Amino acid sequence: MAGRKVSRAIGLLGIGLLAVLVGCGGAITASPEPTPTPGARFLMPTPGGTPSPSRTPTPEAIPYIVQEGDTLYEIALRFNVSVEDLIEANHLENPDQLRVGQELLIPAPRAPAVTPSP
Repeated sequence: MAGRKVSRAIGLLGIGLLAVLVGCGGAITASPEPTPTPGARFLMPTPGGTPSPSRTPTPEAIPYIVQEGDTLYEIALRFNVSVEDLIEANHLENPDQLRVGQELLIPAPRAPAVTPSP
């Protein structure tokens, strides 16, 4: 009789373990496939183009790919940064010579200066 109790206890334990595993099945999954970010743009190399010097973006900077018709002034307005900050962040020797497909790093907007109130 004791053998039957042990056998039954093992059987119930197995069923309980199976129920736990089935119940946790949704928690043990492979990581999801990455999905593209809407509006993301990728820099494609242009044949015969001069490679731009490699830059490591700072955590505050975001990359931007120059589009046809873009000017530094319009880009600066769009991202709420100054033209001077764009020139400095990208080490631009001639800011009047942007190329379509050129990658610019957009620095984080500077915090406005706080003036103490009287």
